[in-house]
Order: sequence, then structure tokens, then C-alpha cells
Amino acid sequence: MKVNEIRYERVTLEETKEKIAAAVDAVKRAKSGKDLAEIREKMVKPAMVDFYTAASLCNARYTQDTRDAFYKAEMDYYDEVGPLMQDAYLQFTNALLDSPYRKEAEAFINPLVFANYELARKAHSPEIIADEQEESRLVTAYSALMSQMQFDWEGKKVPMPIIRGKMQADDRAVRRAAAEALGRGMAEHAAELDDLYDQLVRVRDRQAKKLGLRSYTALCYYRMGRIDYDREMVETFRDNVLADIVPAAKRIK
Repeated sequence: MKVNEIRYERVTLEETKEKIAAAVDAVKRAKSGKDLAEIREKMVKPAMVDFYTAASLCNARYTQDTRDAFYKAEMDYYDEVGPLMQDAYLQFTNALLDSPYRKEAEAFINPLVFANYELARKAHSPEIIADEQEESRLVTAYSALMSQMQFDWEGKKVPMPIIRGKMQADDRAVRRAAAEALGRGMAEHAAELDDLYDQLVRVRDRQAKKLGLRSYTALCYYRMGRIDYDREMVETFRDNVLADIVPAAKRIK
């Protein structure tokens, strides 16, 4: 079956939260680590798969045509309930983390899963739900703006994917012309882009500060599940690249 043949049907926040709440209650009544693993596998994973499959399909249909009123309304719905769904899911993962059978459960659930649950706990609080909703709306608005942009190319108006394709052409002159066309088109929407960027920076920084973090960068490391390296390690790597790899690359050139 092709993606465009998949039937879309909204999966609501209410029905999914009900399933998650039942799973949280089951965790509290669990008698072993195996019980926890079975609750996660049989009660929570199917509910989350259903919800996020519907949300992903909606997003795919919306990005194909951001002028489609039906999928625009559906995207607005998921922008609104997405953070609430994440909050409900974290109630389940936090229950697993706090369970007296957590260590025993690691025989059935990869310990890395629990490590990611710990990061997710650091990256969220009910206090930032409204900010997360605003961020989702801004990201959707940005996607709509970018997808609807038209660029002048050889006397015609073409969308972003065409220009991006020309920027990969073998002919250097074509690549340059495409880059210039892209720049001109983006400049026409500079005020809108600047406004969206400014709002995103502010709402993301606000989330980080509410969580007691230094900046949005720290929050991103949590959200991306960076359990094997941190910002300081990346800074060290960047310094090593500058000190060793860049001089070597210059010599080769």
C-alpha cells in the first residue's frame, strides 16, 4: 500500500490519554519488572503508535499542500494536543522510572530506554506546555510559508524543491544562478521569516529558562536524547577540528 492510499483518521488526545492513564495505574499495581515490560509493550506502545502514526500521516498530507483546509485544521489540532500528549506519556515513563521494579525491568527493557526516559523527564514540565504549543504553531507556520514560496527561474515561478534541485546541478553556473534565485525569493519574505525566527527564539529560550537550564541548546540535547555526549564534549571536538583538521584540509587544497 502506498502512503497516499492510507486512510487518515484522527486519533484523539482523550482516547489515548485514557489508555495511558490505565497503564500508569497498572504500573502502580505491578509486582515485577516483567509486569512493567508487558504493560509498556501491550498497553502503551500500541496507543502511542496509533496516535503518532495519525499525526505523522496528517503532517505528510499537510506538507504536500499547505492550502488544504482540512489538513490545516488537523495540523492545528495536533499542534495543540501534541504537548498534552507528551505530558500524559511522561506520566507513564516517570511511573516506570520511579517503580521499585525498575532495575528488574531492565532485564526486559533495554537500559538505554530508561536513560532516554531520564532525559525526557529533564526536558519537560507542565509549566512549559503552553510554550510548547506556541512553538508547534510557529513551526507549522514556518513550514507553510516555506512551502508556498515561489522563485523566479528561467522566466517561470517555481517552488522551493525545484530550486533546491538546481543547486545540486553539475554545472557550477546553474548552481550559482539557483542560489541567487533562492536568495532573492527569501529576501521577499525577510520580514515574515525574521518575525517567525524571533518568536521561535523567544519561546524556546523561555522554555529552557523555566526548566532551570542555561539555554535552549541544553534543552535540545535532552530532547534529542543525547545520552552519550554533551555540549562540552562537542565544544572540545570543534576545537580539535579547528586545530588539526582545518590546517590539514588547507594543505591538501
